[in-house]
Amino acid sequence: MTKIPLVRACGGIFSKQETKEIRHSYVHSRKREGYRKTAEYLRRPSSHSSEPGKVLCDLTTAKNPVSGDLLNIRATWDSIGPKNGKPVEWRPSLEGGRAAGQIAVTCLNPGEKKIRTEFEAVKLYMYDHVNLSDNSRARLLLNAAKKLIPLMDCQNNITYPDPDMVAPR
Repeated sequence: MTKIPLVRACGGIFSKQETKEIRHSYVHSRKREGYRKTAEYLRRPSSHSSEPGKVLCDLTTAKNPVSGDLLNIRATWDSIGPKNGKPVEWRPSLEGGRAAGQIAVTCLNPGEKKIRTEFEAVKLYMYDHVNLSDNSRARLLLNAAKKLIPLMDCQNNITYPDPDMVAPR
């Protein structure tokens, strides 16, 4: 694992707000699939299932941890899409802890392939162990989605909500 500045971790999705909340300037990034490989995988028809998801980001403060002690962001298909016809929906944690929240993004016919399945939403979800605010969680997941979803070549128009509107500070 390489020690890197937090602002560069996970493809640079961290703003000053999240950096202040995490309180670590440098982190270790564990092995992960990343945005491009995850998008390639999710574009395959065989990936349209409820499997646990591909790791986009896994950060820790320790050099050789058993599991990440800061946060972990994953992406997978979900059968429950955004509500009210919106292309993107923020879902705060209902567990009050470890499962820190998720967003669902409608992605139709990725890679221009018509796929008949109940899985039409990409779910990005996060586990964090630093008790981030819902606003920071929404911001990180939306920033990760903005890196992943364009690589999937979805055939629908996607607009992302303002994190301050879906999860006020």
